[in-house]
Amino acid sequence: MEVFNVDKKHKDFEMIYKTFNWNVLSNLKIQKTWWKNGKKSKYSDNSYSFALNGIDNKDIRKKDVNKISELFVNLFSLSNKDLFCKKLIEVCSGSGDESRKITTIHSSSLCALLFFYNITKEHPIKLIINDKIVTFGEVYFEFKNNCIDGRRPSNIDVVLISVDGETLLFLESKFSEYITSCSKTVEISDAYQNPKLCQIGEKIYNSENVKKLFGENSTIIENDKNSFKIKSTENIYIKGLKQMVSHYIGAVRFSKKEYKDERSKQFNPKNIYLGTILFDNFSTTERLENYENLYSNFSNAINELFENSNVSLLAKPLKYSEYVSANSDKIDTKIREFYFGNNNN
Repeated sequence: MEVFNVDKKHKDFEMIYKTFNWNVLSNLKIQKTWWKNGKKSKYSDNSYSFALNGIDNKDIRKKDVNKISELFVNLFSLSNKDLFCKKLIEVCSGSGDESRKITTIHSSSLCALLFFYNITKEHPIKLIINDKIVTFGEVYFEFKNNCIDGRRPSNIDVVLISVDGETLLFLESKFSEYITSCSKTVEISDAYQNPKLCQIGEKIYNSENVKKLFGENSTIIENDKNSFKIKSTENIYIKGLKQMVSHYIGAVRFSKKEYKDERSKQFNPKNIYLGTILFDNFSTTERLENYENLYSNFSNAINELFENSNVSLLAKPLKYSEYVSANSDKIDTKIREFYFGNNNN
């Protein structure tokens, strides 16, 4: 295994890096991740990235997408390098800094790209969607939906289309966020409480429904004229639920043909689902179980609150281990071995 130095306050990162099976990767080079935050930007004390030849992590841009593709094709001996490059371009097409972030070793976007990039109608995969097996034959990444007009769109990691075209699944990938990004508060724009801007948000972000969706220990706290906070007495991945609210709003607007992404018009599904998929091969299981329970409660509450909606949340999170088990022959060998081949946890 590579040696990763982390500060004492972030030992979770050491556990995360021990999860990987480093022996399967050849010609591996790593460097500290560039943490971009204006004048406070610096190399991270805890996060590491796969290193590009001749390009420092802080200098990676969209124009380097072919070199990024070459890096991962070689590291993981990918079976379809042309398709991978095409899908990588989709991931890096947004307005953010994803071309640099995608090289982060524990990136949830990278995990999703590697495990899902190779899906085609000739190379389909199967998922259990609310107790029903669905075969998916198309995949798209970094899909944009309208959330609140005039604001940034909801960008979801993965969109899967069934081979018959009748089922569409919006899927948010999570790697270690439910371990490393827990908190007791999250700040939210007050636009979500404005009925003229967001009727769905207004129904969610009130004192009664916040307790149903975010847990009995959650309350709304007025902050200032531009935002409010949700506070919990527990340390939870509350940001993940806040993000799912935005994705739900975006999915509902998609269902009403209020499109943002130019790829939207090619789909005409009868069934639209929204869910999350969690990486679950860490040595700790308590926080995974905590977020599973939190998410499942949230999902059931959303489905009950909007029972006439055209969009359904998956009743519980999907897991990468279950996905790999059901589709092992569709996933490149080194990807499986790197993420799930270490039995020393």
